[in-house]
Amino acid sequence: MFLLLVVALGSSGAWAKSAASDAGQKNPMFQINKDTLKAKIDAINTREGIDEATKSKLLSIYQTAEDNLAKIEKFKAQTADFKAALKQAPEQTKRLQKEIEQASLKASRQKPEDFSRIPVEELEQRLIIEKGNLSNLDEQLKKLEDELAVQSSRPQFIREEMLAAQQDIETAQKKLGMTADKSDSKLEVEARQAQLKTSIDSRAAELKMLDVEAISNPARVELLKAQFQQLDMQKAALSSVVAAIESLALDLRQQ
Repeated sequence: MFLLLVVALGSSGAWAKSAASDAGQKNPMFQINKDTLKAKIDAINTREGIDEATKSKLLSIYQTAEDNLAKIEKFKAQTADFKAALKQAPEQTKRLQKEIEQASLKASRQKPEDFSRIPVEELEQRLIIEKGNLSNLDEQLKKLEDELAVQSSRPQFIREEMLAAQQDIETAQKKLGMTADKSDSKLEVEARQAQLKTSIDSRAAELKMLDVEAISNPARVELLKAQFQQLDMQKAALSSVVAAIESLALDLRQQ
């Protein structure tokens, strides 16, 4: 199943690059970046002879284009994070598994801590501290459990998100290739083209990000499992300590 997913994602990524390239070839006038969009917005703000309704409409369209550029940067950053995880997560998992094995071996040989010579006041203070530590471990375990559930279900959502992104690219490409409505001004045509082109580029960047996310998902899930196992082992050990202190403190108070 995972191999089929990787093949599908790989072909989707290549398709996205082709789609973005085709859009650029059909519209060689596009060299859209933050500076050119800012220049367009400044020109509209200072241009005379444009009614407020039209100006507001154009500025809204260009704002969407700027938002699309911001999304591209976000997707690029996420892609880099997933690529890093793909390289680092397996080694981190191996290291944690080794630590878990060593801790388990040490615990099997270690004698329980002797609390019998500690005054009851100190025991009760220690109990408060250890219960706080136990509560912190519970919180960390809950977060890991929730994240594991999210990441384990991500492959299905990734497929759905990729399909939606592909469909959006196709729709935007069709609109980009359509002849402009005669009622639209040149200013609005340019604004719409900028919006559509950045939308295509944004969705293509998202497809690439989703591709890498899917490939790195199994390694990241295994790391989360190892982290959960390590914390759960720590909780089990600490729970034994808390139980021993509680029992002894109760006995001492009753004497």
